[in-house]
Amino acid sequence: MDKEEQQLSTVKRDLTRYPLDDFPRRYPTATVNRADYDLGDDDGSVDVQKYLTLALRHWKLIAGCTILGLMAAVLVTRNQTPIYRARTSVEIQGASNTLGARDNDVTNGADIQTQAKLLQSGSVRARTIRKLESGESTTTPVGAQVRVAPPKPKKPAKPRPPDKVSIWPTVKALFLPQGPVSPLGMATSTLKVTAAKDSRLIDITCDSTDPEVAADFVNTLVSEFMEQRLEYRWDVYNTTGQWLTLAQEELKLKLEASEQKLQEYAKSSGLVFMGEDRSVAEQKLGQLQEELTRAQADRIQKEAKYNLTVSSSPESLPEVLDNGPLAQYQVRLADLRRELAQLTSSLTPAHPKVMRVQAQIAELESTLVSERQNVIRRLKNEYQSAQERERLLSRNYGGQTEVVSQQGEKTIQYNLLKKDVEANRQLYQTALQRGKEASIDSALRSANLRVVDAARPSSWPYKPNVLVNLILGVLGGCFAGVGLVLGRDYLNRSIRVPGESSTYLNIPELGVIPTSSTESNLPLTGRIQRLIPSTSGSESKNGSSNHKGRSQGVELVTWNHKPSLLAESFRAVLTSILFSAEQGSPCRILAVTSSMPSEGKTTIISNLGIALAEMNRRAIIVDADMRRPRQHQIFDVANSWGLSDLLQEETLIEDYPKETLARKTDIPNLNVLVSGPSALSIPSILHSDRMTRLLERLKQEFDFVLIDCPPMIHLADARVVGRLADGVILVIRAGKTSQEAAISAVQRFNEDRTRVLGTILNDWNPKNAAYDRGYAYHPSYYYTSK
Repeated sequence: MDKEEQQLSTVKRDLTRYPLDDFPRRYPTATVNRADYDLGDDDGSVDVQKYLTLALRHWKLIAGCTILGLMAAVLVTRNQTPIYRARTSVEIQGASNTLGARDNDVTNGADIQTQAKLLQSGSVRARTIRKLESGESTTTPVGAQVRVAPPKPKKPAKPRPPDKVSIWPTVKALFLPQGPVSPLGMATSTLKVTAAKDSRLIDITCDSTDPEVAADFVNTLVSEFMEQRLEYRWDVYNTTGQWLTLAQEELKLKLEASEQKLQEYAKSSGLVFMGEDRSVAEQKLGQLQEELTRAQADRIQKEAKYNLTVSSSPESLPEVLDNGPLAQYQVRLADLRRELAQLTSSLTPAHPKVMRVQAQIAELESTLVSERQNVIRRLKNEYQSAQERERLLSRNYGGQTEVVSQQGEKTIQYNLLKKDVEANRQLYQTALQRGKEASIDSALRSANLRVVDAARPSSWPYKPNVLVNLILGVLGGCFAGVGLVLGRDYLNRSIRVPGESSTYLNIPELGVIPTSSTESNLPLTGRIQRLIPSTSGSESKNGSSNHKGRSQGVELVTWNHKPSLLAESFRAVLTSILFSAEQGSPCRILAVTSSMPSEGKTTIISNLGIALAEMNRRAIIVDADMRRPRQHQIFDVANSWGLSDLLQEETLIEDYPKETLARKTDIPNLNVLVSGPSALSIPSILHSDRMTRLLERLKQEFDFVLIDCPPMIHLADARVVGRLADGVILVIRAGKTSQEAAISAVQRFNEDRTRVLGTILNDWNPKNAAYDRGYAYHPSYYYTSK
């Protein structure tokens, strides 16, 4: 992953994590244009490698939470009372009822749901409880195709085991049942009736601490429900039969009276009916109307033909054209005219043949005219006949209409009486039919429920489900651990991996110094300490010291352990510094600082000085951290006189001998100017002209001047020295230096117009990164074989 990709990933992460309006405040020195990192529509992609690496890094925490979840599941499971479930299935059937009562037609889903609700009703539960309490439990309900077992004496409920974890009252209150609950009471409260979708089956279940009580309750519930329905049906049938008997007698009298009244009215009004609905006059009127309609249509057709003969040439009439003799005459006339034309071409008009043909032509033409006139007269006669027929039918229709109108009021009254008769007859027939059906149904006491599977006492408890509880405990603990890890990672605002500093600060990253844990296999007297050494004397963290009292830790790792990963990392950083100097103005005076204390700037500057000395460059380290000086401890020199004395004395800087300004160390080409006794006003002496002249003198005497400055967030020393140096290097400790602190430091340097060469990421653990294999698994690459 190159620098641009790393920058894109980091900015996208923070743009999605924080509001966009907060971007300028978090990245005041960055020139990153948010339009270049337009997030667009989030495609929902997840960086699986990132989260997997994060989980592997904190696997101990996740494993601990998982174990705690498993222990909680075991604790809850062990303290739960065993609960048994009884189940039975019934089928809702259509009973042999013919009265049309609502509770007997259960073929649709709504009625099945109604039956399911009735099974859970309070009245059915009360009947069941009374029967069970009286000792008349039903092991198998009525209608099941199994043998009915005799009632068994009720076994006492199993006592609930005593609490095994009485020292955890909070857990018991949250997860364990409180107070004694009778098996029958639990079965009643946990009753559940479910209707299967698109079927007539109903499942009935209940839970109890006693398996036999659960089975007896479900079976007795079904039996009592069936008995209740039969009692209800018997009452309905008896009541309906009595009512139908009375209704039949009353309806018979009404039917006879209405029929008598209808006959008397028809006789008095003189109405004669051929059918059930229409009288003779109405039927005759309908026939005349049909004949009149046909006559009108025939008259219109013939009138149209006649008008066409009057207005058009007779030769164009269809009747003339379709006439058989006329067509033959036309053919014969055409032949004679053709023959005449042939004769006149060779004979004179007075020739007998010519004259004979002319006579035949004249005779045919006369015949054609006569035939056409006959066709026209025939059409006229047909038209007049149709007209007369229409007139006669119209007159008869009008007369018949008057007759029907006179009988209209009588017919209406007759129809009303007739409908009354039909209604009474239908009611009477229905009452007779229902009475016969009621007498049959009252003798058939069938139920509309059939038991498919009767409930049996369960051998294994339904709850607690050990496997499910353990799985839920493990998953819950695992999810809690993952959530805790993700939350910690989300709230961590520190710079942790290479490349992030260049993104946030918009300055180059000069290099990365890995943590000393990568050097665990080095052949040292003791284990290499971490990048921030102990400040107590010249002794390192692991308590080892070399024969001259110098620290054996990472402050001198570039000198003491040249073929090592840490040493090569410091040399790589130095190479980046030298290359950055070649691209701009030369940087011979370098100030090294950090935003906060304990970020490893002293260790880095000592190793950079050693790396310069190894290149045969004359280098001097100036310890400007007068509050917590450490360079004299690292290089084992006295701190009785140093920088603070130089800046406070009145002797000219040029008059001091070189040996006074720079004390030689055991490392060739490397000198050190210690801080000296602490001064009262450090910023004042650093602001003096003597500091400027001192740096000019050191620049003349040495190739490189490295200044160890104190942290700059709360102190002004680094800012003062940075203005005098050719460039400033900011040390960032991985996982500790926050983004805000680093941004604030760079922002202050930019406000002071101080040149910041770049940053150094210190104490980076490759094992905590997603791309750590280059360091974590090949440490031997950096060591020479013996």
